[in-house]
Amino acid sequence: MKQILLIGMAAILLLAACSNERQKLSPQANLDKKSAGIYYNQKDNQSSLKKAQELYEKVLKDNPDYFLALRRLGDINFYFAEIHTAEAKAHEEAKEANAYKESVHKELQFYRAAYLKYARAATVLDSLGNVKPLNDDEKTQLRDTSRRRDNMLDRIVNRGIKEYKDKDNAEAIQTFDMAIRLNPKNPKPLKAMVSIYQDEKNEAKVEEYLLKIYNLTPDDKDILNRLGSFYFLRDDFTQALTYFEKVKTLDPRNLDNQKLIVETYIGMKDYTKALQVLQDVMASEPNNVNLLITAGSIAAQLKDDAMEMDYKKRAADKEPSPTILSDLCYRLANLQKFDDLMIYAQKWYDADQTSKEAVNMCLLAAQQTKNKDMEIKYSAIMKRLEF
Repeated sequence: MKQILLIGMAAILLLAACSNERQKLSPQANLDKKSAGIYYNQKDNQSSLKKAQELYEKVLKDNPDYFLALRRLGDINFYFAEIHTAEAKAHEEAKEANAYKESVHKELQFYRAAYLKYARAATVLDSLGNVKPLNDDEKTQLRDTSRRRDNMLDRIVNRGIKEYKDKDNAEAIQTFDMAIRLNPKNPKPLKAMVSIYQDEKNEAKVEEYLLKIYNLTPDDKDILNRLGSFYFLRDDFTQALTYFEKVKTLDPRNLDNQKLIVETYIGMKDYTKALQVLQDVMASEPNNVNLLITAGSIAAQLKDDAMEMDYKKRAADKEPSPTILSDLCYRLANLQKFDDLMIYAQKWYDADQTSKEAVNMCLLAAQQTKNKDMEIKYSAIMKRLEF
C-alpha cells in the first residue's frame, strides 16, 4: 500500500492545484484539508491515516464532491482493507476459522468503502470536464482513479471466488451480492452467482442471473448458449430455440450451435425443420456417424423408409459397431429387406462373434433369401454358441 500511495503522490499534488481552481472550500475546510494532507503523508502509520480519514470526512461535509478528499479516502480505505487481507491469510493458515471470517468481513467492508470513494471521485472529475475540458494531468488522474475503482471491485469478486472454491456458498453469495450492488453492470459476479445456484440446483435463481447477464451483454454467445441449454433441459424448446437462433445469427458457421438447433427441433417434434438444419451441418461433416444416425432417426419419424435406410446404412458402413449394426438389422428385418439384411447381419456377426442375435439375423436372412449355404453355415455357428 505504501508504494501505491507514493505512486500517486506527484499526480495528486498536481491535481490538488487544479482542484483548488475548480472546487471551493470554506476557510475551515481548507485548514482541515491541509492538516489531513500532513497526516496522510505519514505512510504506514495507522493512527495518522485514521486522523487523515477524519479530517477528509470533514472536508466532504463542506463540499461532498471535493475530488482530492474522495480520492484520498479511497486510498486510506484501500490501505486498511489490505491490512485485514493479510490478517485473514494469517488466520487461515493458523486454522482460526472465526478470526478468519471476521477479518474477511472487515476486508470486504473497507474494499466496499474504497470502491464507493473512488467511484464518486471519478464521477466528480469526469463531470468537471463538462464545465471546462480536463487537462492532461486531470485526464491521467481520471484514468487512474477509475482503474483503482475497478480494482476494488475485482478484489471483492476474487474474495467471493475463493469462498466459492472453499465451498462456503453462503458467504460467497453475500460477497458477490455486494459486488453486484456496487456495479450491477459487471457480468463477472453475475456469472459466479449462476455457478453457485447451478450447484445448488436452484433453477429459478439460475434463470434470474442468466437473464440479468443477457440483458447486459445480449451478444454474448456463451450466455446465449447457456440460456438455450437451460431452457432445453427444462423441455421449454421454444425458448431454447430463441437463444440458439441468436447464436446462429452471430456465428452462422458454428456447427455445434446448429446441432443444438437440430436437437431443439426434434424436441419440438418439428422433424422437417430438424432435417433441413441437419442436412446443412452434414454438408460440412459428411462422415460424422452421429449425424448420420440422427438423420436416420429423423427420417424414421417422417416415415421415409428409403431415407432412413440410406442414412443408417451409411452410418453402419462408416462405423460397423455392434450397436449401430443391430439397430439397422432389426429395422431391415421389420421392413423385410432381406437382401440388405444378409449383408449387414454378417457384418454384425463379424463385429461381435459372441452374439446369438446377430446369428439369428443371419439365419433369418438366409432362410428368406433361400441361401442354403449361408443357412448351413450359421446354423453350425449357432450350435457352437449354444454348446
